[in-house]
Amino acid sequence: MKPTIVLYTHTDVKDVWKPFFGQTEKWLSDYKKIIFVNKDDELIPSDYEKVFYDNNKIYRERLKSCLSQIDDKLIIFHHEDMFLYNEPDYKRIELYSEYLRQTDKSFIKLIRGGKQVGVSDSNYSDLKIINEQFDYIFAIQPTIWKTIKFLEMVEYCEGDTIWEFEVAAQKICRERNIFGYYVDDDGKQRGGLHWDSKIYPYVATAVVKGKWNTREYPNELKDILEKYNIDLGVRENNG
Repeated sequence: MKPTIVLYTHTDVKDVWKPFFGQTEKWLSDYKKIIFVNKDDELIPSDYEKVFYDNNKIYRERLKSCLSQIDDKLIIFHHEDMFLYNEPDYKRIELYSEYLRQTDKSFIKLIRGGKQVGVSDSNYSDLKIINEQFDYIFAIQPTIWKTIKFLEMVEYCEGDTIWEFEVAAQKICRERNIFGYYVDDDGKQRGGLHWDSKIYPYVATAVVKGKWNTREYPNELKDILEKYNIDLGVRENNG
């Protein structure tokens, strides 16, 4: 089954929208797409279902409000600076989505990240099991989620900022038995704590501390920024 593409974003960072929308249209044109955003904007493509959040709310409350408004059972959750730089493996995405639906797991991270290494699932060797022993069970990165489990985690989580939310989520995942997998398909190491993904080759992440992350993705970002005529005067790069 095909999961729904979900983008969380804000109009303050719409200079990053062009590559996200463009790369998603290039590689995922036949997937359903939803955008969580603070208000409407003419740059949002017409094939995105729009779900609006209250800009006065904190991140987790925005996320809770939006997730509670959709009926999609499985989603791939993104922020705007997590866009594809190459073609994904559609067969594995659909295969693993269906497999996730049948298991008691809650999610599949589409990239390997962090220092810890999980053991392989008995059915698919490139699906590594994330359990309570992991320091970081949850991360804000492209992940296939059972929407109901993602919403459950958000409902119980604390933290006023995105970063506080991500840290607090680890405790909630342990308390609520919200565990899953990550995909490790022998991608090369990128930076200190990430490995490239072949199932879903995306930039992790394209913007770091407000700057384009050309240090870790010099070739991929250069090509994409040129392709979409991104004005580098809006953001510097860290390369």
